[in-house]
Amino acid sequence: MECNRNTFQLEEEKIEEAKAAAYNVTACCVDAQLNSVCLPLCSYDAKMSDIKLLAGVCGSEFHKILRCGAGGRNHGACCNRRGVPPSCLSLCSGVILDSLLVTATTCSGNLPGPISALHGVVVDEHSLLLEWNPPENSTNVTDYVIHYQKVDNTSMHETLTKLDNQINTTSTTATITGLEENQMYHIFVVARNEYGTSLPSSIIVISLVKTDQSKWVNGVTSPPHSLAVASHSATWVTITWQPPEFSHPSEIISYRLFHKSTAEDKFHVKNSTVTSYMINSLNPNTQYIVYVQAVTDKGVSMPSETLIAWTDPAYPAFVEPPTVHPINLVIEGSSMTILCIAMGTPMPTISLYISGRLVRQETTRHMVTVIHNVTKDMDQISCYADNGYGTPMQASRKITISHGPHIQASGITMTTLGDSVTLECKVEAQPEPKMIFWRNHEDRTPVIQGGKYDITTRPMKDEEDKYVMQLTIKQITDMDVGEYYCHAENAFGSATQPVSVRIRNLAAVNNVTQCCIEQNVSSSCMDACFFHVDMDAVIDRPECIQDFDKLMKCAADGSDHRSCCAHVNVPRRCLDWCRGEPILNSRVCVLSYTKQIMSCFHEGREKLPGPPQNVRVEFIDSQSVYIIWDPPVKNPHTVEQYRVFWRSIDASISHRQKVDTADTRLRITDLKAGTTYEAVVKAGNSKGTSLLSETLKFTMGDKYITSAASQDGQDGHVGVVVAVILALVVVAAIFAAAVWFVRTKKMLGVKNSNGIAFENPSYLREVNMDHIQVPQGQTDSSAVPNGTANGVAVSSASGGQGWKNEALHVPAQQEVNPTLYEELKLGQDGAGFKRLKP
Repeated sequence: MECNRNTFQLEEEKIEEAKAAAYNVTACCVDAQLNSVCLPLCSYDAKMSDIKLLAGVCGSEFHKILRCGAGGRNHGACCNRRGVPPSCLSLCSGVILDSLLVTATTCSGNLPGPISALHGVVVDEHSLLLEWNPPENSTNVTDYVIHYQKVDNTSMHETLTKLDNQINTTSTTATITGLEENQMYHIFVVARNEYGTSLPSSIIVISLVKTDQSKWVNGVTSPPHSLAVASHSATWVTITWQPPEFSHPSEIISYRLFHKSTAEDKFHVKNSTVTSYMINSLNPNTQYIVYVQAVTDKGVSMPSETLIAWTDPAYPAFVEPPTVHPINLVIEGSSMTILCIAMGTPMPTISLYISGRLVRQETTRHMVTVIHNVTKDMDQISCYADNGYGTPMQASRKITISHGPHIQASGITMTTLGDSVTLECKVEAQPEPKMIFWRNHEDRTPVIQGGKYDITTRPMKDEEDKYVMQLTIKQITDMDVGEYYCHAENAFGSATQPVSVRIRNLAAVNNVTQCCIEQNVSSSCMDACFFHVDMDAVIDRPECIQDFDKLMKCAADGSDHRSCCAHVNVPRRCLDWCRGEPILNSRVCVLSYTKQIMSCFHEGREKLPGPPQNVRVEFIDSQSVYIIWDPPVKNPHTVEQYRVFWRSIDASISHRQKVDTADTRLRITDLKAGTTYEAVVKAGNSKGTSLLSETLKFTMGDKYITSAASQDGQDGHVGVVVAVILALVVVAAIFAAAVWFVRTKKMLGVKNSNGIAFENPSYLREVNMDHIQVPQGQTDSSAVPNGTANGVAVSSASGGQGWKNEALHVPAQQEVNPTLYEELKLGQDGAGFKRLKP
């Protein structure tokens, strides 16, 4: 019943508000020909500053303002309920009975103000002592009227302007006697004079219990009232109320709202400074109990009436497919409007996704979004709705966005004379465009199907609005080299992109015939040396096996292909061929791995760079130099980085230093004066590396450096003489050792103690050139003359003695599981720096 009463009261107030909104008080004043200067006063929201400013000017026309304010309605009942004195009730009907001065004096200035700080204490079980402060302007107060009344659990919640019992007093203290023991009383005090009374500013609620003696009770405001449900949903309810009827004008009032569901034991408390509050996080379809208290610095008021409020039932979100305008034609670069409509209780959160990207999100039922500058990839539109109940819902629509062609061309295509080449362009357009190849863009010279030209255009598989156009040119000649153009056009635009054909000039980079001549390949095996090394032409000729090392050197073309060879399971004993180095016992490699090695040469021909050229040194100071070099002749465009090695010639290979750089020069510091250094450089990319450049030797001076090229004179001749003498000494020593060995073996008649038969060469370990160290005090040229090391030739193109091509770090006496060759691809110290790691 309480809920129904409050619902009726809320509806009645809304009707009154609607009536008030329908009545225009300002229009009434205009019709009554009120002075335009006074129009600011003709409003229910007139400002006090305007009243003070215009009072003297507009006093003569106050009756018009009062009459229009009343609007022909009698507000006497409301004024009487609010305690307006009888002599002033005529104003509530818009009527002035006396002069304006008398009316103002009687109804405004002469009425006493409210008392303040009312408080009381229980004297005994039948009496109370009251105290209060007089009004701020107490000169016109004649006496005070004390209202008191016994209340019970029902009547204590009523707010009345007049109680059953009154006592008059002229003092600000009074004692009330004759009260009933253990009963509860309402008490308030009003100031009075000959013109009327003030409103009560506070109410004391006190119980006559002995234990309350000597405990003062403050008067507090009356409780808030007229609780109502302003709006509601499944998870929230907004509660409004009216402020206390009785309160001191200067009191600061806040509110404490209590609510709980009927299933809960304790109330939840919310604080507010305004007369409304939205209670969130509620359960759907649930009954809640609500009441409010007013809070001031004097204390807390009595509770308001109790309100029963229901939340709405919850319904899962439902969303309709998005609506797009314009419906039929969305053009790239234009704008489109997207409407998402969703239902559900509580109100759902709608999210708009375009091609999988969140564009907008809002809690509403209708969301309109305008998308500007539409692009061709905005063709998938989805509306997603979720209100936290049930399964979220999504509805999508794919739209067609019309746009002109966008072309992605293959760029420059390299080929060789006599080969066939295919030029390709990928076109994206809506609707399908007309596609054509042009030979000349300015003259729009078309390429016609037929003869050496084959043109195809087709949609791309499984991709909408995408097409492929291809031009195949057969038997390329010099006349076919140059620019071609892919052209596509539809109703919304056109696009043209160039594609080019270039001839790969391999002959200038790799003159195989010249290389074979320089390597002294026998005339009967020169058949393999034509443009590219053709091992199949000589693989069945036994007399050519001895030339295979030379042919492999020419085929490697200055690049290190060991990474590729290791990947196709070429064994370690054959890996040196993959960088053009000679190998021992090549017959097994010839028969089993020639094709794999040659395929790696073919694969890396266009991907791997050749060795850097013209390595030289430039002086900086007594401790620093620049190592400078030129890019490789072969595939210089594929170089990603260079690796520079250097060391003192007195140091071992293990003490060499290395640095990677993308530049064609490197500064080396911390060098020592008077010391001879040597350096080599190689180029590399993610596919592999080149061979090492020729070795650069230089000697540091105090203010200059001397490179090896400047010492070729006398030092070179001395080196040759020393080498010859050392060679003779070595031969004599070997001969003496052999004689001693034979004699000893005959005398003893036993094998060598280490168990290796020296007559059987198959037990000899392979010589790992990377681990040969030159004794200190000797240079490579003096220790190993004629480019040999331990009797095995070292290619000068690989960097000379002592450098070779970085240690492989794999066992030499047995085959290695191919998975270990991954070291070659990862750029360990053996095979080249695929990833160019330091």
